[in-house]
Amino acid sequence: MAQLSKQTPTVLVPEILSFSPHFLLDDTINISNDGVARAVDAMEDFLNRWAETRLEREPDWDADKELEQGLVSFQTLLEFHTDIAFDFFEAWSLRNIFAVTPDLPLVAPHHEGLDLDLPPEKEAELLAEIDELWRQLENVRSPTIRHTISLFSPHTHPSLESVLTCVPVRARGSKSS
Repeated sequence: MAQLSKQTPTVLVPEILSFSPHFLLDDTINISNDGVARAVDAMEDFLNRWAETRLEREPDWDADKELEQGLVSFQTLLEFHTDIAFDFFEAWSLRNIFAVTPDLPLVAPHHEGLDLDLPPEKEAELLAEIDELWRQLENVRSPTIRHTISLFSPHTHPSLESVLTCVPVRARGSKSS
């Protein structure tokens, strides 16, 4: 039994291709299903014309029941085989066309030049620095907001009364000091 190789997470493929393979395959399947529907409609038109000519020769022939049964059988058979074929096509495409093995050195264009192999200590240090910068930004922004709000009085601007009672929300879930 063949062993399946590990593959790159499926979120990376749409990011690199700029479209989702599932959407492309779904659109392809929908187009084929539209073709099947048009084929069934064309077959129905053909059978109706054929039945009219046969009724001219054999007036006691009951065309409606036989045509309906034949058309439903044709449509069911065609849709069944189309569904099976496209199920295989979709599975094969996702496994062979849109799959990326992890040993392939794949770099997204916006990740080019980044060092993603940082030790955990360096990552923790950078996260602490980001938190500190967010705190500094909030400290600079908060007095400005308070000063701006204090310029207006609810007596002169009644519509701003709700603004005066609001509290600024911290960005990115930074911890309070």
